[in-house]
Amino acid sequence: MSANIQDLSFGEQQEVLMLPRIRAVFPDTVKIQKRFDHFDFMCPDPKVHFELKSRNNTKTKYNTINFSVLKLEEGRRRLKEGICDRIIYLFNFESRLDKTKRTLHFWEDNGSYDMPIVMRGNTARGEPDKPLCDLPIRLLKRF
Repeated sequence: MSANIQDLSFGEQQEVLMLPRIRAVFPDTVKIQKRFDHFDFMCPDPKVHFELKSRNNTKTKYNTINFSVLKLEEGRRRLKEGICDRIIYLFNFESRLDKTKRTLHFWEDNGSYDMPIVMRGNTARGEPDKPLCDLPIRLLKRF
C-alpha cells in the first residue's frame, strides 16, 4: 500500500474515532459527505466547520504544525461569505504518555491571524514543495 493511501486510510479511521469527542462539545456535528471537501465535519447550530488533522507524533515534537494554505483560504472564504460562523482546525496527536491514546487540540481561525507560510514537501515521498500554513504549536488549545 502506498504511503498516500496509508495516510488517507489513517485519516479516515481517525475521523470515525474523533467524531464522538467533537460531539461531546458540539452535539449536532456530522461528517461532511462530500469526498474531497476542504473540511471534515460541520455543526449546523452553531454554524461551525471543522478540519481534522491527525498526526503520528506528539504535540511537542515540533514547534509548528503544517496544513494546506488552500484549507486556510477556503475557511476564510466560508467565514466571509457567511457559510459558517466559526472555523475550527482540530489537531489529533499521539499522547506523550501513551502511544495508544490520542490528544485533541484546536485552533480557531477568525480571519485575523497573519499566518506564516512556508514552502515544504514530503521529501521522504519525493513530493515537491507547496505552500503550507506554519501554525505555532503554542497557539493550540486543548479541545
